[in-house]
Amino acid sequence: MPGPYSLDLRKKAVLAYEEGRGTQNEIATQFGIGYRTLKGWLSRKRDTGDVKPKEHIHRGPLPIIEEKGLLFIEGLVQKKRDITILELRQSYEKKFKIMVAQGTMWKALKKLNLRRKKKSEYASEQEREDVKKNVRNGKKK
Repeated sequence: MPGPYSLDLRKKAVLAYEEGRGTQNEIATQFGIGYRTLKGWLSRKRDTGDVKPKEHIHRGPLPIIEEKGLLFIEGLVQKKRDITILELRQSYEKKFKIMVAQGTMWKALKKLNLRRKKKSEYASEQEREDVKKNVRNGKKK
């Protein structure tokens, strides 16, 4: 859903109608807005004395992980780059006493612009004997 029209446009359109520069249909067409939109602005001006848009009301369930939680998660990821979702969930539960689902933690990471899959700086496979043997012999799989 698009945002509300600018306050400047609202004031100009309402003022134009109040000054008698045309009918509601003509003013709406002139300013490139709908007739019902202008009618609503005029009604708001009559009722409240201003044409400011309504305050945003949050709809739907509130997020489980709030700002403090996001900062906590970001700190954990910065300390340990390859931390798992399970470890994040356990740490979050310990700190905030709230159990969160795996999907909720994924959404929090996405909101923080962090990747879920981590690549460590040093691959543990390099320590396996068969890999060491191949590296010494110059072989690749």
